[in-house]
Amino acid sequence: MSRPARSSARVASARGDRRHQALLSFCDFVDQALFHPRWGYYATGGVRFGTGGHYDTYPLALSPLFGEMVAHYAFGLWRRAGKPTIFEICELGAGNGQLCLDTLLWVHERGRHERTWKAFSSALRYRIVERSPALVTRQREQLGPLGEWVIWSRTDLSRRLRRGVPFGRRGVIVANEVLDCLPHHKLVAGADAPGVVFVESTLAGRALDRSELAAAM
Repeated sequence: MSRPARSSARVASARGDRRHQALLSFCDFVDQALFHPRWGYYATGGVRFGTGGHYDTYPLALSPLFGEMVAHYAFGLWRRAGKPTIFEICELGAGNGQLCLDTLLWVHERGRHERTWKAFSSALRYRIVERSPALVTRQREQLGPLGEWVIWSRTDLSRRLRRGVPFGRRGVIVANEVLDCLPHHKLVAGADAPGVVFVESTLAGRALDRSELAAAM
């Protein structure tokens, strides 16, 4: 049995260090740990949400109240914006889809009884920005028929957004415990200049480059 690869942090000068060109930056390391199609935590869909899972969040712990609060907040913004004919709730990283489900259920229920909420329901479109195909599948299963009201966008928010990303002109963006786990560069103070953290992986005492690390994983 091969020994598992071990990782350690190395700091390279912000001016450049050729020794680290073959290594993963901290940003790349986090990105692959979360979203690599073969072993990424989110990409593979192995994450378990809620009680008894890996972690719990307010949209789950306070369901359906959290979704109702989002619906009321969006409704108020829609009215302040002059009741546009298209209004978008954009959720960044929707987990298992519970927040989307609760929000849409509340909007449609209020729309059955109140004329203004009916108009809001007709104007509303819900967009989910999600990188993980496995989580998109779980979200579709959670939403069932309500999935017809949802648009999914595969956009990597840790990269520069390209022109033409189809976000709504009017709306609200919801991000619950997502932006804090986006891949990022880790900077540290240096004697002469700031440094950037890279990750060096070793196997049997030998440093691995990117391709060798992928094979070991």
